[in-house]
Amino acid sequence: MKFGYDLRVLRENFIDEGFVAGRYQFNGLYTATASNSPTAERNQVGRDLAAFLLGLPSASSSSFLDSPITYSAQSVYHGFFFQNDWRVSPRLTLNLGVRYDVELGLTERFNRIVRGFDQTSTTSIEDAVRAAYAANPFPELPADQLRIRGGYLFADENDRAMWEADKNNWQPRLGFAYQVDAKTVVRGGFGIFYAPFQIQSNVVNQAGFNDPSLVIPTTDNAVTFIASLSNPLPDGRTPSPGSSLGLLTNVGRALGTNVGGAGTVVFTGERKNDRFARVTIGVQRELPGNLVVEANYISSWGEDLAVVRPLNFAPQEFVTNSRSFDADAQAAQSFLTGTVPNPFRGLVPGSPLNTQSSITRSQLLSAYPQFSSVNIQTFEGSSRYQAGQFQVQKRFDRNLSLSFAYTVSKLREKVTLLNGFDSELEERDSPGDRPHRIAISTVYRLPFGRGQALGGDWHKAIDLFLGGWQLQGTYEWQSGEPIVFTASRYFDGDPSLLRSRIGERDAQGRKFGIDIPGWDVSSFYFGDATVQTDGVIDPAKQRADARIRLGVGNARYLPTTLPHLRNMPYSNTNIGLSKNFQIKEGMRVQLRAEALNAFNYAYFISPGLDPTNAAFGFVSVQRNLPRDIQLGAKFVF
Repeated sequence: MKFGYDLRVLRENFIDEGFVAGRYQFNGLYTATASNSPTAERNQVGRDLAAFLLGLPSASSSSFLDSPITYSAQSVYHGFFFQNDWRVSPRLTLNLGVRYDVELGLTERFNRIVRGFDQTSTTSIEDAVRAAYAANPFPELPADQLRIRGGYLFADENDRAMWEADKNNWQPRLGFAYQVDAKTVVRGGFGIFYAPFQIQSNVVNQAGFNDPSLVIPTTDNAVTFIASLSNPLPDGRTPSPGSSLGLLTNVGRALGTNVGGAGTVVFTGERKNDRFARVTIGVQRELPGNLVVEANYISSWGEDLAVVRPLNFAPQEFVTNSRSFDADAQAAQSFLTGTVPNPFRGLVPGSPLNTQSSITRSQLLSAYPQFSSVNIQTFEGSSRYQAGQFQVQKRFDRNLSLSFAYTVSKLREKVTLLNGFDSELEERDSPGDRPHRIAISTVYRLPFGRGQALGGDWHKAIDLFLGGWQLQGTYEWQSGEPIVFTASRYFDGDPSLLRSRIGERDAQGRKFGIDIPGWDVSSFYFGDATVQTDGVIDPAKQRADARIRLGVGNARYLPTTLPHLRNMPYSNTNIGLSKNFQIKEGMRVQLRAEALNAFNYAYFISPGLDPTNAAFGFVSVQRNLPRDIQLGAKFVF
């Protein structure tokens, strides 16, 4: 029996001074020609340089002086475990155990962090904003239904942690090994495992504690200028407000921090560790000729996986289910993107909303109109992985060793939303799904030379050059991972029939993804007379067709991944040849020649996914390296 306790105190002290001398951008806003001039004139070359020479940087968040980012974060982890390895009989062994982990919420020494998002509390500006809006309302949003609520919650002496600890992390473990006979073993096991958070620097949210001082050249549309490159902050630096603004912190901006590819999210204070339950069972059998064969089945269920849920989305009743950008979609988009007088103007000093004269209807219709976006992280996601693993291994005997492994698997998940207003998560093939994988490795000592079948009686001089040669190689092949459509696309076909052939050749010898699109793209376009020239479909007209340019007025319906629309399969072969020169006992020299990616297989990824672009369906990024030949020598003594 084994048991123990694991304590870890993780700390990170971080300082980033940022742009201490300021960052300034010049877009030529104040040096362009009149707004009623033709577009070509207004976009003339040199206006940004003119703004630089005049010392007039662009306004708002593009020009600023940074405040330092400083924090001292801590995470405390406790782990307890018990393990019992029990040999029930000479043929049967059991492994019984349990583990419990608890990872306390992240804290900052001086409470300079955001600890959550309040979704319900009314802000202090709601009455004033509602009164301003009542002067110019639109029918779809009566003034008494406009809500200005929600905002950041900050750590204090009573609530210091960014999130509450997940205290449900019990992890039972069970394993067994049973010897059926002298050459056959059956093994299996079950376990639950959790993924820890540790300290992630991009998770430490210090909104309000490191706000930059914005450079605002003018407040009257360039009639007069109050700031310039020589004097960017005439009123001095603006001190960061810390937590003093409460729910009004970062009004007019996107809330959250960028969490490793998940986008900008706000933690709500309820954070769970990813949980995985795993079952394995397999049989191993020794065969004549030093062969060992093995077959395993693996199944894994993931629960409490992180999901990013947007809170600021256009309500479903204002979005059309049209599958193209038709009249209904145009009307919906025109309504949502249309502007009305900004009811926040003059009520939120220091915010981009304070000076805007107008605001879009979609923002006012969102749940939290005072913020440009709010995405929270919930823990309702799940996944399911199943795999069959097969292996044949020839143990090294005299001259040859060989290993062959094949895995067939499926990984499905529910961790995304097609539309912000969807109640159910999208079930899809995971972007990490690779249904088939083959791996082969071998070492073969050529049967020439002293002690071998051929040349066993060679003279030392002959054996020095012809004996002791060895070949080795590896080969791996695996299916391509699913292509991910991050944006909504027009599609009028059967998604299950959409199949990628990137890297293959057609009957004319053209390569899919290089010479022609990597899949049948016809369902992403219209084919009627509108996109034809003299009765023949014109690809340029298809790409320019406004009907395929879906907008904010269209609900998304095309899944983010499709079963057979995948990146190019991966293949790699490495070959090596080596020669050992035995100088005397205990001393030898080895020469090696190796070819990595020996067949110069080009592995392309990231096909174009925008049907309005001529690069749609074509790949241009090579992910692997070309053939690499290397020579080496090694002296062993």
